[in-house]
Amino acid sequence: MFIGNFTTKVDDKGRIKIPARFRKELFEVSNGEVIMVMLSRDRINLYPKNIWEEELVKISRLDDKKLKKNMLTLISYTVDEFAIDSQGRVGFSQKLKDTFEIKSGENLSVVGNMDYIYIYKEEYFEKLAESLMFKDDEYLDNPKLEDLRL
Repeated sequence: MFIGNFTTKVDDKGRIKIPARFRKELFEVSNGEVIMVMLSRDRINLYPKNIWEEELVKISRLDDKKLKKNMLTLISYTVDEFAIDSQGRVGFSQKLKDTFEIKSGENLSVVGNMDYIYIYKEEYFEKLAESLMFKDDEYLDNPKLEDLRL
């Protein structure tokens, strides 16, 4: 399970180092084979290959033909398969570099999202996280969260 966030710097070859905790899990569940796709302008989704295949099955079962077609078109625009190298790094396709405007030397946030990973621009993720911070227990009193020890 991928939980937590880590900052990583894009190297001169346009690669990032996957955090050790995430890398270990990625090798356990998919032998280091990952799929990256950009489904929204604010992040890249990185999936273990086996989880991605499960997502594709779900998409193939969509009843809404227009939604299914649009999803597949969007996926096809940026999707690519990668293998994490022996140094724990993964690169980006030229399409992902161009679309997400990845620059050498910039910091990216690698964020766990249970069974897959988000990659955000660091500044964007910090603003997003700050905007979601609980204010005076406003969410902690939510009955849907009553079983959590927060």
